[in-house]
Amino acid sequence: MSLIERNIDGNIGEVILNRIDKRNALNSEMIGEMKNALIEFSINKNIKIISFRSSGKDFSVGADINELYSMNEESAFAFRQLMRDLVYAIDGCKKITSFFLTGFSLGGGFEISQWADLRIAATDSKIGQPEINIGVNAGAGGNSKLVEIVGYSNAMYLSLSGKILSAEEAKMLGIVQNVVSGFDEYMQILRNISLKPEELVKGIKGSMKTYLREGIDRSFDVEEKIFIHNVPSKESKELMEKFLKKK
Repeated sequence: MSLIERNIDGNIGEVILNRIDKRNALNSEMIGEMKNALIEFSINKNIKIISFRSSGKDFSVGADINELYSMNEESAFAFRQLMRDLVYAIDGCKKITSFFLTGFSLGGGFEISQWADLRIAATDSKIGQPEINIGVNAGAGGNSKLVEIVGYSNAMYLSLSGKILSAEEAKMLGIVQNVVSGFDEYMQILRNISLKPEELVKGIKGSMKTYLREGIDRSFDVEEKIFIHNVPSKESKELMEKFLKKK
């Protein structure tokens, strides 16, 4: 039985974690399946957004501790490489990527989400990096990517204390962009984004990714090119006309 499910809802591709009996604890097989599904959706021209969620209550309680416990240095390296391959695939994806964090979204499960464009949490979600409590550090970038999201001292505090945040606390730190009542509200946000001009969305993402990787000067150059290209485009003119008619 597959540890994930794939679903296509309009132009949204869903990667659905389905190891419910283990609360979606991430093992090597599951990580590989997530990457394969992401790649499959990435090359599907009809899909604009790739969404990760759970078919059960919890998004993921983190890495499978039974698997971690059995590791030596060689197998720990192999596991870490699988994690690296997955998060780099998410980070490098040209489509918009989003995670719906529900229930417990901890450790590796939370860390994987840090590489996406968007993280939206259900009101009941609990989010954090408690790995230090079992004697390990982050396995999927939580000691690296989290610094970019919340700043050095906040990332240090969360990593050293193992504190588990409520959805609202996570929103205050900028970890999640919105807190919603349930799946329908989450999907409505994605559907609204999916209706935006596709090339413009890609351009905005490309400009912001350039800032993260190459700095503000290079990003500003990319932003300028996107602006010059889009302002006179037919699609932009049509949207401007609609706006002006509303006034």
